[in-house]
Amino acid sequence: MLKPKLTDLTRLIVACAAVLAAGLFSQSVAETPDYMAEYKLHSEALANGDRAAAIEHGKAAWEAAEAALGDHKLTATLAFNYGRLIALSDPATARAPLRRAQELLDAGIGELPQSEVRAYLAYAEYIAGKTRSRAAKELREALLALEAEFGEPTATDVVMWLDLAKGELKKKRYSGAVEAAEKAEAAIAILWPDNIDKMGEALLLQGIATLVSFPRTIEDVLAATGLFGRVILLYPPQKNFETFDIILAKAIAWDAAAGAAFRSHSKKPEDQSKYDAAGAEPRYYFEYSPNLPDDCGVEWEKRIPPKYPNTPLYRGYIGAVMVVYDLGDDLVVHNPRILAEVPANAFSKKVRNNIRSWRLKAPSVDHPACRTNRMAQFSFVIEE
Repeated sequence: MLKPKLTDLTRLIVACAAVLAAGLFSQSVAETPDYMAEYKLHSEALANGDRAAAIEHGKAAWEAAEAALGDHKLTATLAFNYGRLIALSDPATARAPLRRAQELLDAGIGELPQSEVRAYLAYAEYIAGKTRSRAAKELREALLALEAEFGEPTATDVVMWLDLAKGELKKKRYSGAVEAAEKAEAAIAILWPDNIDKMGEALLLQGIATLVSFPRTIEDVLAATGLFGRVILLYPPQKNFETFDIILAKAIAWDAAAGAAFRSHSKKPEDQSKYDAAGAEPRYYFEYSPNLPDDCGVEWEKRIPPKYPNTPLYRGYIGAVMVVYDLGDDLVVHNPRILAEVPANAFSKKVRNNIRSWRLKAPSVDHPACRTNRMAQFSFVIEE
């Protein structure tokens, strides 16, 4: 049996039709009640692309229905209509109307899609409730139920899966983060197969959650390396530091961290061949990289790597910094800029201070690509 294929817009149209039907055929309301007038203004604002006005009138329509009708199927529909509109942008505010819609449905009042109400409410509770584990379980189950009922995903489903992955990663519930990011990846492949930023984000989250779990295995490191490599290969070489894509930059930094984890953890010669295979494709991060003169004539007189940060380090800790800098005829480093860092703000200050002390033996080749946007990486891992 084929499942219905509904987009976000189709689902919204269904909800709007329910509002109109309830308003037109209810015999217990006035001919032009306030909630229907507000709902009309809400619909017009949506059609005109005025989101702020749509939210304002959507809220007014729900509140007017509460005052005039109370426990009524139209109240449930208008509550859901308003709650779903703001759920992604303002989940804390969305909880009240979505809870009200769910309450009325639980009482047998209303004709709303149960799976959608549950998913939107679960999302609002998860995000606004600081990603508690019980809320994470409810959101996961609600999204799976939505998938089972409607078949193909919508753009909203992707957002919810990605936000679930981010929340679980932040709370160090790594298996949940991987699962949610994999769901997002599958949905993105259906909806936007050419959207490299969305796909890159989903793959990056999977790689991070795979790598940072501890104790980690060689297999974990290799899997993470493969995921970071997939992200890197999505993107074309970048023009310069100023326009460097942030997802690509993060993937490069995490790939460097994975390399540090591999080097500290590898005990078998065959592991190296597997690691080399995971990163076998050539990786050029800037447009000019393939055409650079060999080594650009760079030979360092002083190049002492930075020390670990002073913050307490725990077992399994991973760090990496990607820094971009320029060179001049005066033999010193100029304009060091942090391209990406993991964890954030843990190592960058030391790197910038350290790299300013480096000194060349002689000027580099007088070629723009040898003098600007040079990249260096620093990474470490604490396994013991």
